[in-house]
Amino acid sequence: MRQLKYFAVVLALTIMMSSCATFPGISSDSGKLKVISSVYPMYDFAQKIGGEYAEVTLLVPAGFEPHTWEPTTKDMLSLEKADVFIYNGAGMEMWVDNLLSSIENKNLTVVETSDAVELMASGTYSLDNDDLTGDAFEDHESHPDENHDEDHDEDHDEDDHDHGLYDPHVWLSPANAKLQMQAICDAFCLADPEHADAYRENYAKYSLMLDELDTEYHNALDGIDPKYIIVSHEAFGYMCKEYGMLQVPIRGISADAEPDAERMRRIIDFINENHIRVVFFEALTNPKVSETIAAETGCDVRALHPIGGLTQEQIDNRQDYFTLMRDNLTALAASFTTQDES
Repeated sequence: MRQLKYFAVVLALTIMMSSCATFPGISSDSGKLKVISSVYPMYDFAQKIGGEYAEVTLLVPAGFEPHTWEPTTKDMLSLEKADVFIYNGAGMEMWVDNLLSSIENKNLTVVETSDAVELMASGTYSLDNDDLTGDAFEDHESHPDENHDEDHDEDHDEDDHDHGLYDPHVWLSPANAKLQMQAICDAFCLADPEHADAYRENYAKYSLMLDELDTEYHNALDGIDPKYIIVSHEAFGYMCKEYGMLQVPIRGISADAEPDAERMRRIIDFINENHIRVVFFEALTNPKVSETIAAETGCDVRALHPIGGLTQEQIDNRQDYFTLMRDNLTALAASFTTQDES
């Protein structure tokens, strides 16, 4: 079905492109670098690096869950007139290969920002059903990368297969976000060398801010042990790796996959056994399952943002990567304090 859909989109694009032409150099009417970004973190990073010299467009609209969104013919046409296309990669945008294979814009600079990141297998720093017994933190920390590499294809459902072998949420580590911003900066300098100094200055500014954010996380979370987080879906592996946490995901990598009754029961038992007092949910997914688990265990329900996409309200309130990461830190620190007091 998906192949038929893309065939129809490509056919429509071919017809519409018969009267179009590609334009070398900076294609925006404003004279700015015309940039198309896939998901919100890439949009935010591109805006920060591009500053006044880039006109950045976000493909996935506000309020849409980025795992399930797919591009339209209009989106494909916008790339024909763009200078730079920025995407996360690592399986986040399952539509990207089909999209790029249909583009005739020979001047388009394409940036997969996760290319320089050391990717982690899905399920790393995450507890599955077999982990939710005994001293899960000690057992998992002794071999955090062994439990999902060899048996991944057998242990994950069909939705998780669609997202590949790797956890794509790389930006939730500030160190990874620096690598992604660096990739964007390099691409902008290549596509628009006239303003390369400005792009590099912007990168230097935000690189320092990412270092400061990393320090804040370490200051708040170091020394707390164990650190379990009950999360809506398996999005926080890179954050867990950086700051000594383990996530207990209600769902897998796919945010819309529903847990079975056995998974729910094991999570509820794990919460009670480890005196966990907070269950996290995400703004773009249905909180019903998280609320059900919280009601069964007497937990509070709080937001933890994967930052893959924002609501319109968050955009209107001028929130960005840094504000949401600090909101996450506040929520995490409070959850561990509550856990210690129980």
